[in-house]
Amino acid sequence: MVMNEAARGAVIRREGHLHWVRVASHRKTLAGRKLVELPAPMNLSLHTKVPSKWVCVDLETGEVFAGADTGLIRATPEILVELKSIVAKA
Repeated sequence: MVMNEAARGAVIRREGHLHWVRVASHRKTLAGRKLVELPAPMNLSLHTKVPSKWVCVDLETGEVFAGADTGLIRATPEILVELKSIVAKA
């Protein structure tokens, strides 16, 4: 009964041949900051007429994506240089 209640509360889940594993509820950024993980994914949306001026950085993995006419793409070396200069000024 306790195991079923913990599963309903998203504390544990069934995993392969291991009967139960603890659900990770936190993640860490590359700098070590602790982040709360939501139980379900969510969409982040941005409305703009100039998508190429936007950059998105994943603080957990360090991946950098840039806006393009087709959506987000992996940032080019030129965009990374521009981003570094902006961050250096901040």
